[in-house]
Amino acid sequence: MIDMVRNASGVMSAEEKTFVPATEQPKAIRVARIWLAIYVATIALAVAMGSILPLMLIGLPRLYGAWHHVMTGLLQHGGLADNVIDHRLNSRTVYMNPISRFIYWNMNYHIEHHMFPMVPYHTLPKLHAMIKDDLPEPNPSILHGYREMLPAFLRQLRNEDYFLKRELPRRPSPIAKTSTTMRWHGPPNRRRTNNKTKWGRETDEHLDRRVRQGRDRRRGCHPLRS
Repeated sequence: MIDMVRNASGVMSAEEKTFVPATEQPKAIRVARIWLAIYVATIALAVAMGSILPLMLIGLPRLYGAWHHVMTGLLQHGGLADNVIDHRLNSRTVYMNPISRFIYWNMNYHIEHHMFPMVPYHTLPKLHAMIKDDLPEPNPSILHGYREMLPAFLRQLRNEDYFLKRELPRRPSPIAKTSTTMRWHGPPNRRRTNNKTKWGRETDEHLDRRVRQGRDRRRGCHPLRS
């Protein structure tokens, strides 16, 4: 709130100038003034109505709702590896109660969200069910997540290089097969099988084999080893 009032008065702090480009500073000041006007109008409306209801909708949610945002947000990456490519190592999926999931927009499926950022929030539970065999074991509850995360935070105070190491599945997950699964690889009338250059569609059996070989190679296994 103090920063917003300062910005609304046309002043940007030295720290803010390090990450807000000079060309964007007038916009930041304008937005701060708009929000300040909204808060002032809300307070005036609450006084005029003799009711706290307007403030329950604008302003006070930052006080009575922010705790949940912080509580769930810390679980996203807290105590995990940093600067790694594999999102399974730097993100955490936590099973939560339906109320927290609703408020949090299913962001408790955070590994899935980072691996497939274009998947809408309401589909994340379904995505989790599809790929969970390739992910680290999820934390079964918020409390379990904090019991894992807080000791890591304390160790990081003494050793900033410490992080929790996630155990990844050693074997690829089984691939669901359906009789209608086909992949297009070029013009019709010719097929591509094994390593021969042929055109056509790829059957379930070939698709299964190709995906397993790719996953085995990524895991350092021989592609033909079961």
